[in-house]
Amino acid sequence: MKTPIALVAAALLAPAAYAAPTLEGSAVAARGSYFAATSLPASAFRSAEFKGLTGVPLQKPPFQAVSAPQEGTRGIPLAKGTEVDLGALLNAHLKSQLTVTLGGKKSFIGGVFDRQQNAFLTVWVEGEAAPLVFNIKGLLDKAGTVVSGGAVYSLYLEANPLQPLKSKITFENKANEDDLQSVRLGKLLEAIEASGQALPLTGQSYRLFYYQDVQETASGASLNPNSRTFALILKEGEEMHVFLIPEETVPSDKMAVFKVYKDKRIGLQKDGKTLRVFEL
Repeated sequence: MKTPIALVAAALLAPAAYAAPTLEGSAVAARGSYFAATSLPASAFRSAEFKGLTGVPLQKPPFQAVSAPQEGTRGIPLAKGTEVDLGALLNAHLKSQLTVTLGGKKSFIGGVFDRQQNAFLTVWVEGEAAPLVFNIKGLLDKAGTVVSGGAVYSLYLEANPLQPLKSKITFENKANEDDLQSVRLGKLLEAIEASGQALPLTGQSYRLFYYQDVQETASGASLNPNSRTFALILKEGEEMHVFLIPEETVPSDKMAVFKVYKDKRIGLQKDGKTLRVFEL
């Protein structure tokens, strides 16, 4: 194995248990794991102000995910709003342009949040009906397994706690350790953000996503065809703001009002396979 994947909390989307769901707290936890081999007490790196042994400041988290606050419902505006084809959008970002070749097959690398802002990595092997889904918290203790084209790969993360975007997601062929495929976290985030539907709102450029929620059982994680979530991502410089909206909170006979970045308000109304988005 490579770098201990207990450091992965800094590398992906998992929220910290003791703070708002951002990578900042996770990065602190990763630094704690990294410096655990030293004689420093645990209290030395619990604080978000911890600057490490070399004085390197904690990086600002590259994104944060929250549930978009809802402010009730209103009548549907006379204005048409922006219409989105949900049939075409469903799970589309799970087949982004970011791919690796595993066992001779193209495999799409993506990711989703569940409704508790927990992070999941998706690996969609070409020709399969659905992606493999990996709970990042589960990968803290055990590497994942991907079978593709008759080859079996271990999935693990080589985390960089000081520069989370340079962390690597690595696939290693169990029968041939020279068969390695790696993807940087930064490239993964860029590919996911670019794969959403462009949606100008409140004077800013959002990306809209619509995906099946994750369900976890004793046998692992998978997508739930009976539960879906909308996600809005706003990229501002190197930061990404993610707003999650459960599908069932969006009515068909009214418009639901939600707060997004800087408390600006938008309205959503769902009519069959069409979503209408309104600026308020």
